[in-house]
Amino acid sequence: MLQLALRTLRFRTGTFVAAFIAMFFAAIVLMACGGLIETGIRAAVPPQQLGSADVVVAGEQTYHAPGGDEDEPAVLPERVRVDASLEHVIAALPGVRETDTYVFEGTPPAGTVDAIGVAAEPGADVAELRTRIDAELDATTSTLVGDERGRAELRGATATSVNVVSLAGVFTAFALLVSIFGVASMLGLSIAQRNKELALLRAIGATPRQVRTLIFRETLVLSLVATAAAYLPGQLLGGFVFDLLAEQGIATAGVAFHQGWIPSVAATVVAVLAALGGALGAGRRAARTKPSQALSEASLDGRLISGWRFLAGLLFVAAGVALTIVTVTALSGPLAPATAAPAVIVLTIGLAMLAPVLAKVMIVAIQWPVRALGGLTGDLAVLNARGRTSRLAAVLGPVILLTGVSTGMLYLQTTNDAADKEAYAAGIVADAVVTAEGGVDPRLVEEIGRLPGVAGASAYVSSVGFVESPDDVSPMGEGWNLQGVTAQGAAATTPVDVTAGALTDLQGATVAIEEGTPAGSVSTSATRSRSGWATAPSWTCASPRCSPPRRTTTRCCSRRRPWRTTPQRACRPAPWSPRRTAPTPSSWWPP
Repeated sequence: MLQLALRTLRFRTGTFVAAFIAMFFAAIVLMACGGLIETGIRAAVPPQQLGSADVVVAGEQTYHAPGGDEDEPAVLPERVRVDASLEHVIAALPGVRETDTYVFEGTPPAGTVDAIGVAAEPGADVAELRTRIDAELDATTSTLVGDERGRAELRGATATSVNVVSLAGVFTAFALLVSIFGVASMLGLSIAQRNKELALLRAIGATPRQVRTLIFRETLVLSLVATAAAYLPGQLLGGFVFDLLAEQGIATAGVAFHQGWIPSVAATVVAVLAALGGALGAGRRAARTKPSQALSEASLDGRLISGWRFLAGLLFVAAGVALTIVTVTALSGPLAPATAAPAVIVLTIGLAMLAPVLAKVMIVAIQWPVRALGGLTGDLAVLNARGRTSRLAAVLGPVILLTGVSTGMLYLQTTNDAADKEAYAAGIVADAVVTAEGGVDPRLVEEIGRLPGVAGASAYVSSVGFVESPDDVSPMGEGWNLQGVTAQGAAATTPVDVTAGALTDLQGATVAIEEGTPAGSVSTSATRSRSGWATAPSWTCASPRCSPPRRTTTRCCSRRRPWRTTPQRACRPAPWSPRRTAPTPSSWWPP
């Protein structure tokens, strides 16, 4: 059978061109996604200033929030600094030749540095030295070796790891879905074009198993050649996509794209298995044809669509409609994509499975315009499409799937972006916003507030906090949005209604919380902010981990919600780095 399969591929090359192209491009996309996943997992940043250090001690940029996903911890975007006193502790360890401290951004708070570089003694085992250093560190500090060392210089590499792996995983799922349907349809088309050949094989005594084996081996050879040819283009496509992600700010420039043999082999195996899965489905009907029917069916289309395929297609369409109704009527905001994306995929799969029926409907709908505009050629096209609906459906299915998924995902993204912009604009009640790269001068808030016609001016500092005790109940464990203001101008620029207390009471370490929040629920809690420790009534705070908030604007002068302010009784405010020119906010509240 293998020899017959090779001869078929050799002398009937034109028949397999469509299937080969489908496998080739599917393998390219899968290999590119594999490279992106490896790049995200490695998050390799070749060190520059830290190149002479064997081990680097830096702050842990990820945070495992209670109730969050253990595999996808939250990423703290501001730099987590290291206690400078650790240098003396590490320098006294066996195997350490010398240590040095590094600062990569601005001026850190007193007693902290950005990283500690450790040079090992000649002949010392770096792995053992790293273990000894780890024993001296707490959960807020970590050690880095190899290409990991560059993460201390480029802290955005950690966020790149999460973003790129997530996106590449989604791309891989879509690519696998399209490749299975596409390859199965193209193989089905090639098999339909060889009906006479397969009919003769069945008529002279070929068993169904032999026919299936022939198709299986043809597909195996074809897929191996296609995946081998896709190796280099897959790497080029992966690097190109990663560069685009870096340009859009999704990935961090400076992270090295890496595609080794593991993702290439994995992508090859997945692509080959997808092709073989499609071949098994495409060759099923040809293998089940009885010898007495084989020759009579060779020149005619058989049944339009099988019963199980028609039923499965209807079920997918019904599920897609149900998810669409739920999305439109029950969900809004950030939760809407949770059902909108599955609705697109399920609907598209259902329509692709019903491609033979849709092809018949399409022929009926457009036959008269085609005949009127095409003349004799149009008549022949309509007659051929009506007589070979299965072949037309084999091409129509992948087109429906690819067009539906890509269009749905694109419009879902643009719709989500528009909703985010509307929500952000709705929260801005100031008549003017003053902003600058890196923040504004703290004195500017007071100067603007004294200008004629200005009702009030306030600093605007955003961050995210995590409640550590009791367990955090924030959505997806991603933390709570926090917003810092200047007490004197907050009343004119803050989109809230105060039901108890006053915004002018937001002095020192105080917080405004939403009306109806039970006092007991926060009485012994601590919240870790991306910029330090934000405080609530009677909350117990530990030492801050991070530098201050990164986005700072000044709001000048209202969406209203009821809030009440509560004084802080047992906490100190988080220190912030002088490199940030934004004023320290008087207090925090969840916006």
